[in-house]
Amino acid sequence: MSKDPAFLFYSSDFLTGVSDLTMEERGQFITLMCLQHQKGHLTKKVMQLQCHGIPTADVLAKFCIDENGLYYNERVELERDKRAAHSIKQRENALKRWNKDKLSTKQTLSNGNAMAMPLENENENENV
Repeated sequence: MSKDPAFLFYSSDFLTGVSDLTMEERGQFITLMCLQHQKGHLTKKVMQLQCHGIPTADVLAKFCIDENGLYYNERVELERDKRAAHSIKQRENALKRWNKDKLSTKQTLSNGNAMAMPLENENENENV
C-alpha cells in the first residue's frame, strides 16, 4: 500500500495549541509536524536543520522522545494511526462487498440460451 499523503489537521486545536508560540515558533512547529508525517520520528539533527538552528524550548515541548531518542508529536501519531485503521477497515468492507457481488453473480449466471434482440433500426427500411 502506498504512503498516506495526508493527515487530519484540526485548525481550532492547532490554534489553541500554539497560542503561546510566536509566529516563528508556529512555523517551526507545523514544519516539524509535516516532516514527521512524511519521514517518521525525527532526529535532533533533522529538527535543527529544518529550524535553522535549535528549535525553541516551547517548540521542543510539543514533542516527545521515543526509546531511540527520536522526536515525535503524539497528536500526529494518533491521527496517522486512526487514519490508517480507518483505511484498513474501509478496504476490508470493500473487499467483503466485492466478494459478495462475485458470489451473487456466479449464482445468477444463465445457461447461455439467450435470444438475440433485434436492433432498434433493423426494420427501419421496410416498405409499409
